[in-house]
Amino acid sequence: MKMRRKPRAERATGAKGKHRLKRGLLIALAIFVFLCVVGAIAGGGTPQDTSSASQPTQASQEAPSTGTLALAASSDQSFDTTGAKAWATVTKDGGEPQTFELSFSDDVTKDLDAGRYTVTPASHYLLAQDGTLIESDSSATVTLDNGASANADVSYAASDLSAMSDADIDAAIESAASFMSQHMDASEVDSLKAAALAKKPAPQPAGPLKAHFIDVGQGDSEFIELPDGKTLLIDGGPTDAGEKVLSYIKGLGYSGIDYVVATHPHEDHIGGLTTVISSLDVGELWAPDASTNTETFENFLDAIESRGIETHGASAGKAIGDSDLYSIQILGPQGGASYDDLNDASVIVLLTYGQNSFLFTGDASSSLISQACNTHVDVLKVGHHGSRTSTNASLVASLSPTYAVISYGVGNSYGHPTQEALDALSGTTVYGTGANGTVTIESDGTSLSASAEKEGTVVAGNTDSGSESSDSSGAAATGAAAAGATSSQTDAGDGSDPTVYTTKTGGKYHREGCKYLRKSKIPISLSEAKAQGLEPCSKCHPPT
Repeated sequence: MKMRRKPRAERATGAKGKHRLKRGLLIALAIFVFLCVVGAIAGGGTPQDTSSASQPTQASQEAPSTGTLALAASSDQSFDTTGAKAWATVTKDGGEPQTFELSFSDDVTKDLDAGRYTVTPASHYLLAQDGTLIESDSSATVTLDNGASANADVSYAASDLSAMSDADIDAAIESAASFMSQHMDASEVDSLKAAALAKKPAPQPAGPLKAHFIDVGQGDSEFIELPDGKTLLIDGGPTDAGEKVLSYIKGLGYSGIDYVVATHPHEDHIGGLTTVISSLDVGELWAPDASTNTETFENFLDAIESRGIETHGASAGKAIGDSDLYSIQILGPQGGASYDDLNDASVIVLLTYGQNSFLFTGDASSSLISQACNTHVDVLKVGHHGSRTSTNASLVASLSPTYAVISYGVGNSYGHPTQEALDALSGTTVYGTGANGTVTIESDGTSLSASAEKEGTVVAGNTDSGSESSDSSGAAATGAAAAGATSSQTDAGDGSDPTVYTTKTGGKYHREGCKYLRKSKIPISLSEAKAQGLEPCSKCHPPT
């Protein structure tokens, strides 16, 4: 039997139902796929992603690489290491330093991040258990690889106390104790410090002080060997004596001079210094703030500059050097002062060793010497070659010197030394380089002894051979500050007729050392120069 066709409405309803079913199935499938993906992600991913997704990244979660550093302290067997302690500073490149205690018997191991390290002693000086001062300058660089080990050694040796000054030993012991007190019990460190101080060598007796008054003719030069082995040179005589002064110093075994004092720029005081400072190493040069326009002075300044010598302005109140054995005090000139008589700009030096004292006066006048020093001195370097303007009875009475040394040339045209100066020194043992050659006075800090190159008696100069004057430059001097030297002036304030110089063809007269005297130099008295109608040189400003 044939089925009856459904009505149109029923057919339409059936079609819609099928369509809804199909769409529901598609939605269900989509939800299923979505849930599978979410589950896969939550569960660690698909099988092919399992290894990479389940492991932490190396950069973020892997442990840092490390190595082992073995540290040790060692010795050169110059001290007993029993119970001794040491410390090392270990610094990674770009990192902060770390301090580790070391042992002289076993390695100390430290696990550190891989990298490059520098290992140095944490303290240059330490104290061994018996108080021996030890030191180390060692330094090592090591590289630690991951899982590997490396060794670093800090080596110590006993300090050579014989090569150290007493002050340096004290400072080293204090440095060691200060560091160790940061890592050890204070009482233990105090005990080590006391033991170290007890090991200090006994003070060596100081050597003698020897003052050599070198025979340089008409000029001044004193070379002093100081008790601690250092040296002092005061002036270098005239230009033509430079080689003699240099040879004398070298003959004593010296290749350098610690301190040089240029009292003032007279040619007879600084002329020879140019040769000396050009040939020997000089530690310091001291001079007052005064100048002159002579060629001698210019050469002197050129030598200072070319040798790069450290210079100091010399003025009252300053001290040269720093020693517990002796003192070198500058008593004159006064800082900031100006002097019409440039000899008065001379540096006045008081050298004291123990109970003995030496006074060096340059060419200063007696009044300024008295102002600078009015108490007893054992040795007086007589001022201005024995001029009457630098030595009188009042000055000698206040200084009461045991020895007096006059530096002068026999037959000089200035009449040095004067009878007035010798009379004032009548109660003193007097030596003169003109009569006795080079004079040496030695001090042990308590007693003095004097010796001379030759025997002779100091007598007054012949005033008929010339007048008592100096080779002065006439320029003004002011105080003390600069590191050059000073100017000079005539010693004619006593009414004498000073010596000046002229040339074969010139129409002027000059002071000693004037640059216009290079080709010819004829001595003449001032009165004669004036009588001949000669005019004073406008460059060197001779006396008028």
